[in-house]
Amino acid sequence: MSGTPFLSLSVRSFLSKSPDEIVGILSQQLSVDFSQIASLQIGSWKEQMILLQSGLRLAVDRADQVAVGTIILEYTIPVIRRRIDALLFLGSKLLVIEYKQGSSAPWQSAFRQAQDYAMDLRDFHEFSRHIDIIPLALGEGWEMRSKKDAVVEGVLTSAEGLAQAIIDQTHAISRTQAIEPTKWLQGRYFPVPKVIDAAVASFNGHSVAELAHAKADPTSLDRTAEVLTKVVENASRGNKKFLCLLTGVPGAGKTLAGLNVVSSVSQKLNLEKEQAIYLSGNLPLVNVLREALYRDHKSRGERTTKKKLESMIQEMHRFVTDHYDKGHAPAARLLVFDEAQRAWTSEKNKKKFDRDISEPEMVLEMLDGQQGWSVVVALIGGGQEIHDGEAGLAEWGRAVSKFPGWYIVASPPALTGGAAVAGPGISSI
Repeated sequence: MSGTPFLSLSVRSFLSKSPDEIVGILSQQLSVDFSQIASLQIGSWKEQMILLQSGLRLAVDRADQVAVGTIILEYTIPVIRRRIDALLFLGSKLLVIEYKQGSSAPWQSAFRQAQDYAMDLRDFHEFSRHIDIIPLALGEGWEMRSKKDAVVEGVLTSAEGLAQAIIDQTHAISRTQAIEPTKWLQGRYFPVPKVIDAAVASFNGHSVAELAHAKADPTSLDRTAEVLTKVVENASRGNKKFLCLLTGVPGAGKTLAGLNVVSSVSQKLNLEKEQAIYLSGNLPLVNVLREALYRDHKSRGERTTKKKLESMIQEMHRFVTDHYDKGHAPAARLLVFDEAQRAWTSEKNKKKFDRDISEPEMVLEMLDGQQGWSVVVALIGGGQEIHDGEAGLAEWGRAVSKFPGWYIVASPPALTGGAAVAGPGISSI
């Protein structure tokens, strides 16, 4: 059965259920059969529910504000795909809870993990930018300690100290408005501007060998970037929607052209409202690009994280799955799809996710519903065999025909086909 990939309950409802009942519901919500769950995971979930309920009951008895709170279990951060044990919403505060089972569990790693999750929410979740987020590590036999600034550094506690740790947060003064959990759950993956700036800065100074060996001459790359940048400017000025089809053989420079336009456009956007993302249907390439840029950044003695680079470079299938049919368009208005011929057909999508729609159509549908401008740049590799379930160039044409409001900018081989699609270099558009 397909369910919501997390469990959201009011504190009152959470306390009214037995730990076994919660674990059963949680399993259903995660679309997991008990027979497929390791007994260790079931035991950890149950122990976690016992500790959480014990602490919350004591906290409710001593602070009325806790009773009207909301708890969310096993929430997965969009796109990043990191799963959080529990989130507790208390007025204007959000507690990020990381649980470690067993008295010998190292509190340091749990503490760091809770802090990392809190930072991920603050940096990448749309409605977590301006709220108080408190990392909380929960384990057995740990001495309770709270850093001077819990919002920044967090709280470490055992089950015995959990109630007090929760109550302390209800007493703390906050100038932010109360969080609405239902609205918060609709928050998109939307990196804060400083994260995008860091990724762009990293790329602008890159010396990635694989990209430097592109066969396309610099003039061709510059002309391509100039045309694509002008398309974005035209779209943003007139609130128009464009699909750009760029062709070329492997090594022709499509990847570099795509990263160039994402980087240059990102520097001109209002990143609080609109962003640009490079996507690829080739996961190994995504990993290579992230790692290469990360190493280049570190070699220059500059601090960055791989998650910051992920804000600019993402895997296409994951992006589409995480954003489609969510009731809102993605934050990105410019999507550059490298190896766009790898986008899935409706048949493969039906088999994988029970969606009778191709990935090109999903992408255009998401952005077609976006108010204002949108640009999709599809980088099509010529001369490459289309593997099972990959839609190819033709599907992008079929998909865009269903959205009459879109303009198309294409290199001649994208329209004429034949040997020219596999010709040398990037075709001009």
